[in-house]
Amino acid sequence: MVQQIELPTRPVCIAEHRALVYWREHCRAHHEAPLPPEVTQAGLIGPRLTALAAYLKGACHASYATIQTYLRDVMKIGLSTGQIAKLIRKTSAPGGAGDAV
Repeated sequence: MVQQIELPTRPVCIAEHRALVYWREHCRAHHEAPLPPEVTQAGLIGPRLTALAAYLKGACHASYATIQTYLRDVMKIGLSTGQIAKLIRKTSAPGGAGDAV
């Protein structure tokens, strides 16, 4: 028997979440159903990708540009350095992802 370890072709999953929009005749307005709290709380970047960016910045001492290049070249994800900086701030903020057990 031989085992082989390989990376998937594209190691990320992009999920699109859509809220239902409906018309209420009595108030004559469109209303949008809320998205699940875990989706709205995470924002554009999910918790695992946020954790990866924080790990690269903290434990690996990677620069924002290096993280951006890694995400672009390896993960096929285009994020600005500003978005990456926002992720890092989110993980180190009190009550943020960095406080999760």
